Amino acid sequence: MISVEWRERAQPLAPSAVLAEGGVARSLVERLLRGGWAPELKGVGRRDPLLVVITGEAEDLPWIDGVRYFGADPAAPQVLVPTAAAPSYPMALVAARLHAGHSGLFDPSTGHLVPLHGARTLDAVRLEELIRGEEAHP
Repeated sequence: MISVEWRERAQPLAPSAVLAEGGVARSLVERLLRGGWAPELKGVGRRDPLLVVITGEAEDLPWIDGVRYFGADPAAPQVLVPTAAAPSYPMALVAARLHAGHSGLFDPSTGHLVPLHGARTLDAVRLEELIRGEEAHP
């Protein structure tokens, strides 16, 4: 098995997604519900444990404490990675190993790939259901 290490990226990627978990995810959803959002934003989420990923243009993404930002490396744009981190192997090889034919967000801190193929336009009802405890996609 190949061990991929992640190091600081010389030039950060432009953000195209935010990832929030637990209490930060709840705060993110509550902020979106209070302040609205750009109509182009999409998201995926799960309830247990609470996790929310919002995708969109950098200028439209919500900016709050505790969320983590991800972007597309030009060598493998189908897999979003932390904006400030680069793998020790070429990104195209890492993405090929992770990627199962769908777009996704890879979090090296947990080793999880969050599928993004089910991302939907944000909807207040779904966002409220997500933080109320019902399974939903934001």
